[in-house]
Amino acid sequence: MIIFILIFLISLFILVYFVKIEKVISVKTGGFFITLFLLSVTFLYFGPLNLGSHKETKLTNMINDSLELDQEFNDVQVRQSLEEIKLEASEIFILAQDFKTKSKFKESLFFLDYLIENFHEEIPTSIYSERAQILFLSENKQFTEEVNAYLEFAMSNDPDNPITLTIKGIGSLEKGNIEEAKNFWLKAIKNIDDPNEKEALQVAIDAIDLVKNQ
Repeated sequence: MIIFILIFLISLFILVYFVKIEKVISVKTGGFFITLFLLSVTFLYFGPLNLGSHKETKLTNMINDSLELDQEFNDVQVRQSLEEIKLEASEIFILAQDFKTKSKFKESLFFLDYLIENFHEEIPTSIYSERAQILFLSENKQFTEEVNAYLEFAMSNDPDNPITLTIKGIGSLEKGNIEEAKNFWLKAIKNIDDPNEKEALQVAIDAIDLVKNQ
């Protein structure tokens, strides 16, 4: 951070100096120092964020390399790395989401659990619903005892979360409780912002109504 500040101050000084004598420098030279100044501002503003992204990427690559070699996910080694590089809560959540999109649910759960364990005072309650969803996916969308227990836990912490409500609705539908499933989804749809997700859930609600009316 100190380096970024020094670069910024030096560039600012150079820019001001040459602006004062702009008649004796070329447009090309002036453009160079203006570009240097703007780059310095960029580094000053976004340097810490980029450094965090670098640490996060390095850890992600390490895990991906081990998975490509068909090695078992080493949670002890990853935990040790997390302790060393000191990622922020937001960066750990990004890691969890990254592995979720790759269908690496065990790894995603690990990072969410680490997040809940070490940043429980900072994280929103929606994290519990996110974990419930990934746990559900990791169990091949089966309502195991662990999945059901965590769904109830997530509901108690975040009762209006559409993720948990949607999954609960699926569970009710599998049990044949059509009306209960519809009620879960009607509540969920009120809390969904994404229009595509809302439309998809509405299709499911309409399908229930169609079945009921037959």
